[in-house]
Amino acid sequence: MNGVGLFVNHALRGALFVETGLDLYASDDFVMAGRATDLPVNRKSGLVTGAVGAHAPITAWLDAYVQLGVGVELTAVSVPYGTSLKISDQKVLPVGFMGVGSDVRVGAHTHLGASFRVHVMGNFDYDPSKLQLMGNWPTPPSADTVFAASPDLAAQGQFYVRRDL
Repeated sequence: MNGVGLFVNHALRGALFVETGLDLYASDDFVMAGRATDLPVNRKSGLVTGAVGAHAPITAWLDAYVQLGVGVELTAVSVPYGTSLKISDQKVLPVGFMGVGSDVRVGAHTHLGASFRVHVMGNFDYDPSKLQLMGNWPTPPSADTVFAASPDLAAQGQFYVRRDL
């Protein structure tokens, strides 16, 4: 998966802050090839999230933080069926995450950072046998059969530039 996001933070009292985000991503296997039994799924998603977190200054130029968030994923998924068809669906799924990160001050109001999040989000457990063309099937299996989502863990790494206003 790869993507891009826009996140807005607002400082609260003390070390606490709130964050809202819009994170867009798409499936891609250029980093790690899937297993030979995996179906070639095409997934384009947007995450709309809100989080609360706490900063912990390490030095004058290094800051660390933890956060806990929830949101919703809007996703469009499809898989090929036979040689010329595809099965597609659109879903709205809940998502939750916890994350840790840190950033380095590189200017008066500019920071470079990285974070790591662990999400609980929808995963589609495909049964390849449900997608095999059957001799007398007049139509492909339903999208609800193919894309039955169940909760699963997903890791996300982010690199960012932060500008304090």
